[in-house]
Amino acid sequence: MCGGHCAAPQAKINMMASKALLPENGFVHRATSLEYDGLCTLLGRGLSSFSYLPFPEYVAAQRLPPSVASSLPMVEDGMALWEVLATHCRDYVAIFYSSDEGLLTDSEACRYWSALDASREGSRAYGLPPLATAPGGARAALATQLAHHLFSVSGMHEMVGNTVELLTDDRGFAVAQALVGPHHPYPPLRVLSIRGSDPCLAGQGTAGR
Repeated sequence: MCGGHCAAPQAKINMMASKALLPENGFVHRATSLEYDGLCTLLGRGLSSFSYLPFPEYVAAQRLPPSVASSLPMVEDGMALWEVLATHCRDYVAIFYSSDEGLLTDSEACRYWSALDASREGSRAYGLPPLATAPGGARAALATQLAHHLFSVSGMHEMVGNTVELLTDDRGFAVAQALVGPHHPYPPLRVLSIRGSDPCLAGQGTAGR
């Protein structure tokens, strides 16, 4: 579970994304109206405000009236996805651990839990509960954390991090970054038609600039 969903694939994707998204004049900078110093400040505030809240707890923390929450696609679709992922993780954990005691005596699982909780620096603690005293038991806590991880890099990422719609056209365009010169302050995005090279449809533009 950790190796397939949480380790090498995510690390590789995050490294690639950090180089494409976060540098000055990168995709994130160009998709906002912020100067780069302001963007860095915003990202820092976002990191410092992180708290470990599995999706159902996150929704509950918003204190939305039930009539409002039930009408939001984020909640309706999000909870449906959460249940699928949570069931998958509970069933997977149960294959290897028939009891909480079995999990708590697995030194590798305990090291994983401790390393994850200590993975953020200083006051930016991850915030996991102690595995031995976690509400609902150790197996439930591990399954919930794994589901939280899978949900964060799939459903939540799609909702808050997918900017493809901002860079594509309903006629079927794909967008590629084209550097037009080392001294250009904001290299434009070259819009490439995937249906051909129609000169009336292809063009150039900048995102957020």
